[in-house]
Amino acid sequence: MAAHIQVEVEGRQMELRCDDVLTIGRGQHNHLVLPDPRVSRNHAIIRRTTHDNFLLFDGGSANGSYVNGRRIDDPVLLRDGDEIAIAAFDIRFRQPDRLDLDPPTQDVTQQHSRVRVRQITILVSDIRDYSRLAEDTPIEILTRLMNGWAQGLRGEVRRSGGVIEKFIGDCIYARWENGRDDFDALMRALHCAQAVRATCERLNRAFPELPLPLNIGVGIHTGEAAVDVGRDGVAVGDTVNLAFRLESASKALKKDIVMSANAYRQLPGEFWHGREQEIGVKGRRQAVSVIGLSFDELTAILAAQADNR
Repeated sequence: MAAHIQVEVEGRQMELRCDDVLTIGRGQHNHLVLPDPRVSRNHAIIRRTTHDNFLLFDGGSANGSYVNGRRIDDPVLLRDGDEIAIAAFDIRFRQPDRLDLDPPTQDVTQQHSRVRVRQITILVSDIRDYSRLAEDTPIEILTRLMNGWAQGLRGEVRRSGGVIEKFIGDCIYARWENGRDDFDALMRALHCAQAVRATCERLNRAFPELPLPLNIGVGIHTGEAAVDVGRDGVAVGDTVNLAFRLESASKALKKDIVMSANAYRQLPGEFWHGREQEIGVKGRRQAVSVIGLSFDELTAILAAQADNR
């Protein structure tokens, strides 16, 4: 049986299937609409990750989301029978087929014994103006669009040899382990960024009724991180956090892609010398050196590298 949620809304019992993404909020564009002023317009998201796991994300709501009586700040892995509370609504998550597939959550010392520190390259990509897109797009179209987005990204990351760590709402976080070749991992991430952009263009052609074109920002960073952490085997650490900050900076810098010095300095100097700039990043005392690129500039870089082989 597929994962689903059960909830009573205005006296009516509802059951909704959890596909790649299930949005919850007061706004009529959501899959699950909760008509209560204490519920934010875009309150929470249930997102499928690897191995058919499902994470609950609170969307920064004022009144919060609760799992089994505890307010969540970070994404929470849902298990069969978990109770999600949003305002006065009790939502039960059901995934009975997963009951015996996963071992009990390990303690900190056990988790630590599995952690590996590796040099990785990270790509974070986010849909621009997603809130407006979600509000102005009929839910049936939005569901098809986001499923197409998720399926397309899974395919592109897989073909490039990467691993999708998380889907977070309209954002994807993927990584490539560098091994002995940082440059190869970077090129795989750059080719993936180009392919993700092509996925957006394909979806824009398939959904001409969208109120605005599907567009993305990308952050790319290379550094050390602890991998295989916890039950999902994700990578964590400052390297991951910085990649997310770079993606956020892409909009302010009016660039499609923002790369850290650890990443762009692996490219020939002609592609970045004289283009570096220092930006402030939340959580860091010192400025971070970056370059910004358009997708057209990325295409030129990849073409030049192909000619040099």
